[in-house]
Amino acid sequence: MSVMVLDAIIGIITRHPMQQEQIERTLTQWAPKQVEQSLVDLENSGRAQVVERYGIRFWSAGPSYYPIESQSQATSPDRLWIRKPNEKK
Repeated sequence: MSVMVLDAIIGIITRHPMQQEQIERTLTQWAPKQVEQSLVDLENSGRAQVVERYGIRFWSAGPSYYPIESQSQATSPDRLWIRKPNEKK
């Protein structure tokens, strides 16, 4: 596992959640298996989490709060409402 890949992923998803496909496209300078393994390692360590919304896998720095889809005001993946547990509405 490359520390550089881990740092790149954490740097991205700490700012905002990102679709897995976008992460893979962004990090094309590294081998796909290396990126995939880094995502698994980050999830297992608790430094990142994957959330499936509308059939799309999103990665974010963990832990974050995501409302249940049926309770969300979001109507599409482009309008996801994401807030952290202590953040007010």
